[in-house]
Amino acid sequence: DTDRGKEGEKDSSKAPLLEEERRRISEDVVRRALNAPPVLPLASAPPAPRERLTLKDVAQTPVTFAILAILALGFAFEGLRGASLFNPTSPDLVRAGASFGPNFAAGEWWRLLSATVLHAGVLHLGLNALAFWRMSRHTELAFGTRWYILIYVYSAVGASLTSVLWRPLDVSVGASGAIFGVYGAFLTFLVLRRHELPEGV
Repeated sequence: DTDRGKEGEKDSSKAPLLEEERRRISEDVVRRALNAPPVLPLASAPPAPRERLTLKDVAQTPVTFAILAILALGFAFEGLRGASLFNPTSPDLVRAGASFGPNFAAGEWWRLLSATVLHAGVLHLGLNALAFWRMSRHTELAFGTRWYILIYVYSAVGASLTSVLWRPLDVSVGASGAIFGVYGAFLTFLVLRRHELPEGV
């Protein structure tokens, strides 16, 4: 009993020490938390700078800007000919210069090129212009102005000719064939002559 009493006294004497240690640790944790620097939210990535066109860009890729202007003029011409700007009819497009087999049979070969500057509504024009813009400048810089003109014209006429031979009774307009030719030419350049890409492409 005496031994047990002594052990009880030891335990009771330890209790205040343990309580004091817990209190000291708690105070230390609170003090560190108060002195810690505030946690700032993660900063979001800065927005990418917007690309600004300059006269230098126009001078370096004049054909690209000329073609965009021609596409806009072609669309305006459709409107002047009475075609709807949102949902033109086939007869309206044919009157404006669309690709159509019977007209080719009558000798109107100029439609092979005129059809590529017309579009079936403002949405059609907008999507084609956007796709053209995203790759055209790079292709012109890679090949140079003269070769780029040949690439565009041959692609445009080739696409029109393929369309009228494949489905001669369909009315066809749009620069899609020429745009596919531009993309194809640039991808070919990347595969064969990537090391020769000019600076900025």
